[in-house]
Amino acid sequence: MPDQVTFPLAISRSAPFRSLQQGIGQSTFRLNTIVVGLELIADGGSKAIDLPVVWKKPDTPQKARQVADQARQFALTSALVYSSDLFDQFLRQLVRLKWADFPEEVVKVVSKEVTKPEGKAYSVTERVEKLADYLNVDERTGIAMLALLIEWRNSIVHGAKTRKRSIGNSSRNVLMENSDLLSKKYSNIDVSLTINRFESGEQPRRKDTTVLIASCQNLARILDQATIRNIAKTRDGIIYLTESLLRERWNSEGGRDEYCAVWNNNKVGRRILFEKVLNQLGISRTSKPVSACLDDGFVEDFVEQDRASLEKRLGLAAANATK
Repeated sequence: MPDQVTFPLAISRSAPFRSLQQGIGQSTFRLNTIVVGLELIADGGSKAIDLPVVWKKPDTPQKARQVADQARQFALTSALVYSSDLFDQFLRQLVRLKWADFPEEVVKVVSKEVTKPEGKAYSVTERVEKLADYLNVDERTGIAMLALLIEWRNSIVHGAKTRKRSIGNSSRNVLMENSDLLSKKYSNIDVSLTINRFESGEQPRRKDTTVLIASCQNLARILDQATIRNIAKTRDGIIYLTESLLRERWNSEGGRDEYCAVWNNNKVGRRILFEKVLNQLGISRTSKPVSACLDDGFVEDFVEQDRASLEKRLGLAAANATK
C-alpha cells in the first residue's frame, strides 16, 4: 500500500474569498436547479399536492412556456445582482484584513470610505483598479468583464431605462480585443452579442449570467492570491503572518481559553489542536499553496515549547498564563 501523501501547510485562499466562493457556488447550483425545475413546468409539470404554495398551473402549453421563461428571467437577474453584491463585499473585507497590511489610502478607496475630490463615489471598477495597481496585477480583461456585470446589475436594480446603457469605450475595446480568449475560456461565449444585448436594453440570458459570474469569481481569485503573495511569498513571510494571526486570536478574550486548551494537552494532542487552529485561520494542508509553506519543523518547534516560552514569543497577554 503506497504511503499517504502529506501536503504542506500554507494559505491557498483568504476568508473573504472563501465566503465569495461559497456564495457564488451556491447561487450557481441553485440557479441551475431553478432552470431545471422551470423546464419541467414548461413541459406541463404540476405542483406537488402537499406543497404549501399558492400556484395555478398554466392552462395551455404556450402559457406554461411563458410563465417558465418569466420566472427563469427573474432567477437570472437575481443571480447577477447577488453575485455583484458578493463581489463588492469581498473587496471591502479583503482590504480590511489586518494581516494584509494594505496602506490606508488603498483601504479607504477600496472599502468606499472616501469619495473622489469632487465628491463623486468611486465605482466598483475604479476601486478594483486601485487595488490591482497596488498589487501589481494586470487584469484589464477581468476588470472589463466586471464593468459589464456591474452596469447590468445597476440597470436592473435602479431601473435605468432613461439613459443609454453603455460600459464605456475602454471596457468595450478591451473585451472585443480579447473576444477569442474569452470564447475559449468561457464556453464559447460571444462577448459582442453579450455587450449588444446589454446595450440594447435586453435582460441577460443564462450564458451571459453564468459567464459574468464565473469571470467575477476568477477576478476575485487573482486579487486574493496577489494579496496573499504580497505578504507571505517567503518562508519568513508566512511565519510572520502565522504568528501575527495566532497573537491576535489568542490575545482576544475568547482566544485565551482556546490557547490554554491547546497547551494543556500532551504533545500529540497539542499538535492536533494546533493544526485545527491553523485551519480555522486559513492555514491548511493543501496541494495548491498560494503562500510559501510552513514546514513541519515549524509546527514541531511550536508544539514542543513550554507555555512561558511561547507566551514570550507571541507576546501573549499575561492573563493567559494564569489559566
